[in-house]
This record gives sequence, C-alpha cells and structure tokens, in this order.
Amino acid sequence: MAREFDVSVRALRFYEDRGLLHPARKGTARFYNETDRHNLRLILKGKRLGFTLSEIHDMLQGHPSQARGTEHHKAELELRLLPEQIIAQISHLERQHNALEEALAALRLAHQKLTDHALRAPF
Repeated sequence: MAREFDVSVRALRFYEDRGLLHPARKGTARFYNETDRHNLRLILKGKRLGFTLSEIHDMLQGHPSQARGTEHHKAELELRLLPEQIIAQISHLERQHNALEEALAALRLAHQKLTDHALRAPF
C-alpha cells in the first residue's frame, strides 16, 4: 500500500495509530482492504487541501465506511465538508499564502541588496 500511494510505511503506521486506517493483522503483517485504500485517498486529499489530521479524522467519521467495489464515484472521493469549513480553510490558506508572499519578497530584497553590494565592492 505504501508503494501504491507513494507514502512511507511510517506514514501508514502513523495514520493507523491516529485511528485513520484499520488494517487487519497477522503477526507483524498488515493487510489493507478497499475501505483503508478509500480512506487513505481521502486522507491524502485532505492533507493536500491543508487540513490537519484531526480535522481529517472528524471528516472520515461521517464518511461512508465502505468503498463501493473498485469503482470510485466522485462523491466517494469527496471529503465531507460543511460550507463554513470550506470558507474557513480558504481564509486560512489565503493567510498562509500572503505570509509566504511577504517572506519571499523580503528574501528577494535581501538577496538583491547583497548582490548589489557585492557588485559595488572593490576587488
């Protein structure tokens, strides 16, 4: 499953410890079913959207527990989000985006000053 989803085994165990995945066990081997695969898709989607694992856990609690066969309908791959959660996440990501833009501008300015200073310095 780690190879299939391009995640580390450590990440899978972490998600299991957090109650997000529930593989069957035989000895030290773990066996993931379609529900686990479905949940991992949702976990990774939630992470891409910037949600915390606690938030993703809450979203999975209200999600259908069984993936329907191997076909994944669009609704099955959607996180259960309330409109206010979406708006709050957009605001959060916009704040992060603005903070990153400010940091990038400050670093570019510092780099430019160093470059200008180096060009004017006598050898």
